[in-house]
Amino acid sequence: MRICDLTTLWIDGGTGGGVNTYLAEKARYLAQRGGTEHVIVVPGERTRKQRLYGSTLYTIKSPRLPANPPHRVLWNLSAVTKILQDELPSVVEVDCAYLLGKVAADALRSRNVPVVGFYHVHHFAYALIQRLLLEQPAELIGLPVLEGALVNSVVGVLVFVLLDRFRQST
Repeated sequence: MRICDLTTLWIDGGTGGGVNTYLAEKARYLAQRGGTEHVIVVPGERTRKQRLYGSTLYTIKSPRLPANPPHRVLWNLSAVTKILQDELPSVVEVDCAYLLGKVAADALRSRNVPVVGFYHVHHFAYALIQRLLLEQPAELIGLPVLEGALVNSVVGVLVFVLLDRFRQST
């Protein structure tokens, strides 16, 4: 099995940030466990291919996100498409609320590769910002937001369990 992680939330240098930590720990875990190839595609200061534990880490030269300069915007979608078509993953995990899921699905449509999407966000901070800065209704910091956080956490765990079972059955 070959898993591809595709994300727009990456801090140059590979340290800090929740997504960086998640992907580094996932790469470390998969390298220790063996039997699964892992490809990671992220934005970066320059385009390059390197190793992260046993995983292949592609960084694609991308501009900084103006509102959050440590992060970059994965803008070169043709480079993403080429990597996906060259690597031919068994499944793609996309951490993006915008175009990357569609790009991955289109790039791999002829191979019928599953594309699993999620969006990494700190729900409490997001709700607080909506409430304080955008003056949204107070309900936004209540139960619906907590349910969303719980659903995202459960989905993340289920993806790992399902992938593990799929790998064992093949």
